[in-house]
Amino acid sequence: APSAFNRRTVAALRDAGFDVSETGSEATRGSAKTLNPKLRIRWGEGLETIEFSKRFSDESNHRNGFAALMVCSEADAECPTVPGAALRLSTPYLDPKVYDGSAYEAAKYNERRDDIGRMMLAALCQVRRELNAK
Repeated sequence: APSAFNRRTVAALRDAGFDVSETGSEATRGSAKTLNPKLRIRWGEGLETIEFSKRFSDESNHRNGFAALMVCSEADAECPTVPGAALRLSTPYLDPKVYDGSAYEAAKYNERRDDIGRMMLAALCQVRRELNAK
């Protein structure tokens, strides 16, 4: 169920130079009825996306032909199949939430952000190489 975009993840994105702001609208709340604001995430010139906590079946997501990337062991276990996904990739990183409230909190969220960023960059570089080879 949706919850909310983790404030620690928002801080990690800001630490990396992303501009993160609330749009003023709210997405569907999860079972805990926690506020679930839609966030505008900007980087570079003219690049932005609107993000919020959602289930993979949310209407804003593609229905078919997408890659489903599970970035923590919890998501990997809870979503063994993702309907419509052309590819499901498991990268079961340790969720940094185990460090919530500790002196390591910010460093561990930043570390995980960097791990996922490097993995995504490598994957996109491989896609580009394969497309250029055609």
